[in-house]
Amino acid sequence: MTTNDTGSVGTAYGFFYYGGRASQISQVLPKIRKRTETPLELALEVVEGVDNLNTGEDSGLTNVVRRAHEAHMSHVLQATVPAMGNRRAANFVGNIMNGIYAELYDRTEPFNAGIVYQRGEQYVFRRK
Repeated sequence: MTTNDTGSVGTAYGFFYYGGRASQISQVLPKIRKRTETPLELALEVVEGVDNLNTGEDSGLTNVVRRAHEAHMSHVLQATVPAMGNRRAANFVGNIMNGIYAELYDRTEPFNAGIVYQRGEQYVFRRK
């Protein structure tokens, strides 16, 4: 995963707890994407079970997944977007996560979530 702007692919992750299925999240994504004016180039994948996220050989991301699991997060929204950096991808994830909350949660329910992206060799956490 690279972070420069020429030929790069921005990647970010939204970790969150949701009591439903990944298919329910996937159903509302087109509506959320339209409302948040998400670029068509942004690819989204909903992963049910944070331990199911493919971390490859990335020990930093493996540590993030471990922490998300310990925090009882149940799903991951992985976003990739060509020709944009990781921080920009994280901004899009934040907008989409707000939409997920608006579409799928009762307003009285807490929304336990965090957005993660890599900056250099380290991962940056943003709470939602």
